[in-house]
Amino acid sequence: MSAGLEVHHAIPGRGNRKICTEWGLTVWLCPKCHRDLHDHNVGYKEIQADAQKAFIAEQKKKGLAESVAREIWYSKFLKFYDKEGD
Repeated sequence: MSAGLEVHHAIPGRGNRKICTEWGLTVWLCPKCHRDLHDHNVGYKEIQADAQKAFIAEQKKKGLAESVAREIWYSKFLKFYDKEGD
């Protein structure tokens, strides 16, 4: 973390903040970018898709099949953010 930056949890929803923190699904943004994200959805979809991809990649490194990693993701967030899950 750097001075002046704010943490943003990649997946919205009050209950999801804890999960994002536990899984490292956060990004550090300058205050202006953080406000733009929340007020105007600037970059929101990209951050969500990147978080999902990072989570699945990490689970695959641990030896899980991609399908299992995707099931875990869905069990927590009830949504996919990549095109594959549409």
